[in-house]
Amino acid sequence: MLWGCFIGRGTGALQKIDGIMRKEDYVEILKQHLKTSARKLKLGRN
Repeated sequence: MLWGCFIGRGTGALQKIDGIMRKEDYVEILKQHLKTSARKLKLGRN
């Protein structure tokens, strides 16, 4: 399984998940990748 994010102007991080994703796995992926992806995609209050 893959976790990723995208918008019209680009793509964020892509994370491979082995097996079944539990809620704890999802929260950890968000902690690790969401802010970085938002910065890369220039999202925010700028």
